[in-house]
Amino acid sequence: MRAPRARLTALVLVVLLLSACEVVARVNIDVRDDGSGTVGAVIELDADAVRTLERTGESLEDQVRLGDLEAAGWSVDWERIDGGATLRLEKAFARPEDLAGVVVELSGDHGPLRDVALHRNEQFLQTDFDLVGRVDLSALETGITEDPELAAALAAERIDVNAVDAQLLDQLRDALRAEVAVSLPGRGLRLVDAEPGVSTDLATSSTARHRVRIGLLAAAAILVAAALVVLASGRHNRRRGTTA
Repeated sequence: MRAPRARLTALVLVVLLLSACEVVARVNIDVRDDGSGTVGAVIELDADAVRTLERTGESLEDQVRLGDLEAAGWSVDWERIDGGATLRLEKAFARPEDLAGVVVELSGDHGPLRDVALHRNEQFLQTDFDLVGRVDLSALETGITEDPELAAALAAERIDVNAVDAQLLDQLRDALRAEVAVSLPGRGLRLVDAEPGVSTDLATSSTARHRVRIGLLAAAAILVAAALVVLASGRHNRRRGTTA
């Protein structure tokens, strides 16, 4: 099955074509204790953007085709509120090493999320988590020229693919903001607000204490200490009995 293309960037481009305003893409990365978790994204279109897009007579949901993401296991949910629309995407991952691939499915090679990876190191009394990556809005690409099907369709309509790519790229770099929320076990939510044209570090880490193991170890230490006290007391009493 063909991997999903840079859907996050593509969806932002749809919004940019409808208006000249700033676009904010919100991404959530939520990691659980065992290294599994979810990746989600939220993109909002206001009422004017929805009306403009649906003037063709085709619904918003039909025009923004997300079948490849659904086939790859993403949940796709459209919500209509006061004439506007909110798109929510979410996919779970089972292991820390799976996060990188899920992020690439969402953002693509040309999207704002770059080199994202999760490392988990479990020890007896704690587990360390390290998430690396960056939100790079300084070197975005639309991906149009590398999509043979789209490029061929535009060329068939006698549209200059390179000119369209350059125009959209200028809009994308000037207007796109990204908000990324990362939640790791053992620490609060970290929010990263990336401004247009800037590369922002996404790296964060945490340590989750194994409270049950620590509690059992402390209980065992108390029991050992108590046993030593009882043993020492017994020896002392025997010595006193011998000398009496």
